[in-house]
Amino acid sequence: MFTNHTPSLARTACKTALMIPLSALTLWAAPHAAQAQSVSSDMATVEQREAALRSLSAPCKQGPDASSIGRTILGFFNTGAYFVTGNGKSDNVFGSPKFYNNALIHARPKHIGALELSAGAETLLLSDHFVPFTGGNEYDLLGGSVMLSTSRGADNRNLRFYVTAGLFYGRLRSVQQGFDRSAFVPSGSVGAEYPFASHFSLDASYRISGDINGVNTDGFSVSVKLH
Repeated sequence: MFTNHTPSLARTACKTALMIPLSALTLWAAPHAAQAQSVSSDMATVEQREAALRSLSAPCKQGPDASSIGRTILGFFNTGAYFVTGNGKSDNVFGSPKFYNNALIHARPKHIGALELSAGAETLLLSDHFVPFTGGNEYDLLGGSVMLSTSRGADNRNLRFYVTAGLFYGRLRSVQQGFDRSAFVPSGSVGAEYPFASHFSLDASYRISGDINGVNTDGFSVSVKLH
């Protein structure tokens, strides 16, 4: 049975770039075949030529993974709830719960045995209002992070556990206290992601972050992710 796969744009362009000179070489060599029969004995077999082509096109397979790029874009539309457990949970400081969004813009992960390691940029937003609308009490993180996780599996259907850590530029605004402060803070999380449908997964995690203006925003989050 044949299975259709949609190739990535980068892979298609790469293969096309390889096929053009190969096709041109074939057209040039055809008229000379009759004049040099001895060359035919030195020509590679069909299998050898195909193997050579696969070897040349191997770098194309290292191009961007369309599915991972799609997950990154959709990550900005993930929405959930965040429950502050630190001293910021008080209504007269920051309050709890909050609307929550977390997106990772990580490079393709490296495999370390049964684990995956990736790194890149990460954003987080807690707000009184439904993401992406902002206002009122708000907490933002933007910076770089690394993630160590179990594998998603070939069909992205595995329960995945992960740990993240990074350094972020954080901003905390408290309407009740009347301040808006920013600072560089460390932040990390530990959690699990469970795919319950073909394009949806449930994510739950606990995050620990540095204080801003004496306010601790550590807390538990739960969200539905699109992928």
